[in-house]
Amino acid sequence: MGVNLEKYIADVDGIETGYDAFRFLRRIAAEYKLEKFSILGLAETVTKLSDTLVVNNWDPGLVQGYDEYNLAERSSVWERLNRSVVPYCWDIETLSKSRPPAEAKIANELFSDYGVDKGIFIPIHRSSAQPLAIGFTYGEHELSAPQIAELQFLALYAGENLNSEIISKGLPPCSLSPREKECLKWTANGKTSSETGKILSISEHTVNHHLYGAMQKLDAANRIHAVAIAIRQGLFRS
Repeated sequence: MGVNLEKYIADVDGIETGYDAFRFLRRIAAEYKLEKFSILGLAETVTKLSDTLVVNNWDPGLVQGYDEYNLAERSSVWERLNRSVVPYCWDIETLSKSRPPAEAKIANELFSDYGVDKGIFIPIHRSSAQPLAIGFTYGEHELSAPQIAELQFLALYAGENLNSEIISKGLPPCSLSPREKECLKWTANGKTSSETGKILSISEHTVNHHLYGAMQKLDAANRIHAVAIAIRQGLFRS
């Protein structure tokens, strides 16, 4: 096999919190040149994608759009994951063929807007706990059969070792410092770093420093992404 699986098995054994699971999936994604990752809690009936996500780094806008258009209700993904133990490689164009034309157009455009074209879900049917699926998305990079086998092994091992507390709580909201939160709030209100600095009586450089810190903590690609994540996690309410 292509990667040091023993190293990742040791990582799984060290997972105690949702954030540990997040970091583990992030390392796996980097190893295999994958993009987005997720742990889904499976159920017979799914009405909202957001209700299934235990740990993930999906763009909040994609999840919100998926739920607002009720795309979960007619998705064939859930049935497939609930009845199979085989890794499920998917692409959005093929998935959308089972939808009514207008809904298929919405789904294709939504996923295209967020650069998500295809991916893999690995169902995990545990003997005495809620079934899960661990998923990854990717772009031009294709997974080979040996890589899929490796991912399945790691996903199954991780799934069997995720305790109920992690599954029920998922990834807790990130703790931003008061200054990071203030800078992010003013960014959400459309202010530039220079304008935010004048409002808070700090330098533009200091504002950028706090925004970078917030981006790192939230694992955001940019400050707008950080704002979206903060809103979704309710960080501006506290």
